[in-house]
Amino acid sequence: MEWSRLEGALQQQEPSAWLTHSVTLMEDFGTLLKLLKACRTVSDCAGKYPQAGRLLTKASMHPLIGTTKTLTRLVAKCVLEYTKYDFSGTMTATGMSIRARAWCIRRLQNLGRSTLITHPTTDRTISRNVDTLKKRLNERLKKHTMTDELMQQVGDRVFLVWCDDRAKDGVDAVLDAAIEWQALKRKRQQRDPEWTETRCTCFSEAVVQHLISPAMQTVRRYRNLAFRCKLWRAIPEVFEWEWMDLMDDQCEKELSDHLKMYRASSDHPNRYDRSPALILGVQLTPSLFYASLCIVASLLKAGCLDWRMMCIWQQVRRVNFFHEELHSDLPLSLSRLVTVFAELEKNAPSSFHSRFFMAHVQDLMDAIATYIYADSSGSLDERRNLVWLLAALFPHCLYRCASICFAWCQSYSAQPIQELQPVIRFLTWLIYPSLNPCVAKSTLIQAWLTSLQGFDTMPIHVVALQFMKHGRVVLDLHPVVGVECLLAMIDAAPSWSDDDCSFLVIRNRPCKATKTGIDAESV
Repeated sequence: MEWSRLEGALQQQEPSAWLTHSVTLMEDFGTLLKLLKACRTVSDCAGKYPQAGRLLTKASMHPLIGTTKTLTRLVAKCVLEYTKYDFSGTMTATGMSIRARAWCIRRLQNLGRSTLITHPTTDRTISRNVDTLKKRLNERLKKHTMTDELMQQVGDRVFLVWCDDRAKDGVDAVLDAAIEWQALKRKRQQRDPEWTETRCTCFSEAVVQHLISPAMQTVRRYRNLAFRCKLWRAIPEVFEWEWMDLMDDQCEKELSDHLKMYRASSDHPNRYDRSPALILGVQLTPSLFYASLCIVASLLKAGCLDWRMMCIWQQVRRVNFFHEELHSDLPLSLSRLVTVFAELEKNAPSSFHSRFFMAHVQDLMDAIATYIYADSSGSLDERRNLVWLLAALFPHCLYRCASICFAWCQSYSAQPIQELQPVIRFLTWLIYPSLNPCVAKSTLIQAWLTSLQGFDTMPIHVVALQFMKHGRVVLDLHPVVGVECLLAMIDAAPSWSDDDCSFLVIRNRPCKATKTGIDAESV
């Protein structure tokens, strides 16, 4: 193998010189292909022929490589053989690494782009190929002959032309097929009584890694929201990465960027005017809701969910909780609980009498306890976490609970505080979540509310001090509940000036490093 001759030929940039060396290139790459086929593993190829990887990379990026189709195919075969790329779906068994697969796909993408530039395909041909692809995918799905391996092969190949706008319909077709295939697999798995939910994808890890790479970030954001939602449904790993990236960006912001959330306003349910594209996608695509809930629950379980992340999570509340598509993806027991929450949220701003509303809150608490204990004891914590996050998405309900409490503080009435037990117990459980919400210890909250009786007639600095006695803990442990309590206080004291309201908010704002969530001590 004459490596120096091959390298010299690849340095040619003039079309005439390139054509002169094309025969030499085909001979050398033909020889290289035979040598690579004699190797059993990727490590053998790299070890015996260390120059091969560098020269294949150089060849795949050469601007004239696509002028000769025979040479292009030969280089592609060498790339596949160098990485031992296996289309049979047994790559794991052969020990092929994720890094090698990603390397292979990138070189094939380079070759594909060069071929499209030097041998442009007509729009009619592309349309015909896309129609054929759709037809074959639909036939496989209808006849139940689709397999994970075949879906992965199609996915790997179609993303070679991901950046080509002319191939967009083909990418759409593959994403649609992947979503339908996943739905069919879930239906099959649900027939099994031993089934436990797992998120699956029809695309190789190399494709996933390529899609979440920094180089593809701009390309993903260039696509319209409908396409991105389809991508997130088809490839859960990309959707999870987008969530993590959004949360990471949120944590880099300064505290001052979030203070608007805590400003008193009569229309506080509409305080989120600008939502990130990911949140808008979840709002517009209800089937992404359950995946989002599970992803944020994983952050909560890991103990890294702080109040800034909760600000982002609460924006998901604009999703249509009555949408059939949302409930089709939820476990049945969770679907029932979501309906109870949504009905209470829908009626919370109405003129319900406090006693009537509290009766519904008691029904909600019973439904929460039923859901938490609906399955095996090994998953109690996970179900408790899901409900805790779910409750943050219903601010009208939380605000009504807080306003009932602070109306009692304001009235100096003879009504015993025990009559507020349903709403106090609910708020207590959110602040100190236990596995049994029906036995939440509310003594501290009751003492705190009692200390705030007549707050609307106190000097504002005294109110701030009294609020901080326990409100500081409320804000730190559950900022959403803390915010609703602050807003309920402010709404109950119309005589306060804007400066008074700002003073109360600033004195009780969450600490920047405060973590929120479920602590082991709360169980």
